[in-house]
Amino acid sequence: MNVLTAVLEAFGIAAAEVQAVPRPGFSSASVIKVVASDQSEYCVKQTATAATTNETLSLAYRVLSQAYQSGCDFIPVPRLAVSGQPWYERGGLRWEVCNWLPGAADFNLRPSRERLHAAVEAVAQFHAAAQCGAATWGVSPAIARRLALLRQLPERYRALISANFTTTIEEKLPAARVLRRIPDLHPECQRQGEFFASRPWQLQPVHGDLWHDHLLFTGNRLAGMIDFSALKIDVPQLDWGRMVSSLRIEECIPRNEFFLSLEDCRQQRISPHEIQAIRWFGRVTLVLGTLYWIERIQRTGAECGDSSHAWERFADLCHQLELDLGE
Repeated sequence: MNVLTAVLEAFGIAAAEVQAVPRPGFSSASVIKVVASDQSEYCVKQTATAATTNETLSLAYRVLSQAYQSGCDFIPVPRLAVSGQPWYERGGLRWEVCNWLPGAADFNLRPSRERLHAAVEAVAQFHAAAQCGAATWGVSPAIARRLALLRQLPERYRALISANFTTTIEEKLPAARVLRRIPDLHPECQRQGEFFASRPWQLQPVHGDLWHDHLLFTGNRLAGMIDFSALKIDVPQLDWGRMVSSLRIEECIPRNEFFLSLEDCRQQRISPHEIQAIRWFGRVTLVLGTLYWIERIQRTGAECGDSSHAWERFADLCHQLELDLGE
């Protein structure tokens, strides 16, 4: 019995058709689409054991099931295995099965106010459903983690400069010149991070890795919000900052449209403090992201134009950081 057959048997699914997803994401997960004999469509996902825990998967099952029952029909709902657990483990790997969601992650190819509002409305709906009965107050782990990385940033940046690596990168990818702005951005990012880390926040279940690849559209309708493998208890501002920093809205939509949409969905004004926190999460995500991917390129020796995910992700982040800085 091969692995996929064992996984499907563990979840009680009789497959009529198996379709390999041609282009997986940036994680190490494998994704397979399965059409069952009753024509139901499932997403079968394999995740490395080191990347998640039983507690994380159990939390995701509870949160997503609750949100779906509250009307969030655009999210994947994990299926329980015959064992009663929302995963199946084999050979040191965990497998999950959920409903397959339609649509394409093409916001940045076809940005519009209608699509932006649809995305904001869906995320706000998910946050409201996930928050129900699960909100607490405390220090944000996401802020603390990013602050720790910001403290290491000058040393990591100097290592790249001393190796003359950024100059080499710029010759291949002109957009990489935005890296030269990092030393100027760092002090203010760290100062704001210190402030945010010193105060309590309302914590609740959040997506944790919300960017344009995880938002699926059919026309102007948001048909799917996917990949909750990073779901955690943290601040909703993490999702908002991560999402808006990945969307190419400045090219045709004023950034303020995002905040207007969020106020409209919430039916209340957004405080200046929350706006500042969302913008901080977005900018820090871009700054740390560009640094992470250029270091990854340096380690692996990936060549520009070799269609590697590392180069593609790095180029995308450089472009988004330029937009964020208004260049």
